[in-house]
Amino acid sequence: VYKLQYNLWKSWTLLETGANEGIPFESGIDAERGWKIRNKAPSIVVAVIDSGIRYTHEDLAGNMWHNANPVSGDLYGTNAVANNGDPMDDEGHGTHCAGIIGALGDNGIGITGVAWSH
Repeated sequence: VYKLQYNLWKSWTLLETGANEGIPFESGIDAERGWKIRNKAPSIVVAVIDSGIRYTHEDLAGNMWHNANPVSGDLYGTNAVANNGDPMDDEGHGTHCAGIIGALGDNGIGITGVAWSH
């Protein structure tokens, strides 16, 4: 199972400038500067239509949306690829995407998402 175990500085897409093996680039979203303005999105729900999500992941569990009226176990949504009712990620890609969007921040583990607190 894919684990999000790289830090912000290796997750270069969140930065405006940086270096990839010594090559400078300007392709990030400048998240660090944005976090100084706002790092929470309490009223925003983002759907990641992908291979599911490892909703037990230590960087994601605290920010997971919960279905108030679950039907057949869809407490956290569904896995669009497996379409089996359980949103648990079976490939890792959906967890990776969800981490970029909403991994908990300032907790000393993993990475920090764009909106790292709900």
